[in-house]
Amino acid sequence: MSEAAPATDPTASEIIMVSRADIQPYAANPRRITEQNVTDMAALIRHHGFRIPILVRAGDGVWELVDGHLRLRAAERLGLEHLPAIDVSDLSAAQITAFRLSVNRAAALAEWDT
Repeated sequence: MSEAAPATDPTASEIIMVSRADIQPYAANPRRITEQNVTDMAALIRHHGFRIPILVRAGDGVWELVDGHLRLRAAERLGLEHLPAIDVSDLSAAQITAFRLSVNRAAALAEWDT
């Protein structure tokens, strides 16, 4: 196993804890999230813990959610007060848009090994 990337590595990301009350979902999120999706994700988080941080960027007195809307809704359902997050405020608006498009299509790029 290789060592963790040093903090000076531009690809390294520090995980911070963010108050759920300070997170503002992205209003134009294109994904539809059902109550069953939230129930299922809450069960996964309850069983395995919150293992995948959400992505946020600094907004006007809040953290704008970049990625992790389903995890946020599940955390709300579970009553979690603080969530692990990665601050991506260093990305430009264009980079955030490109990232959101890419990550929302990423699952469709993989195939199941059946």
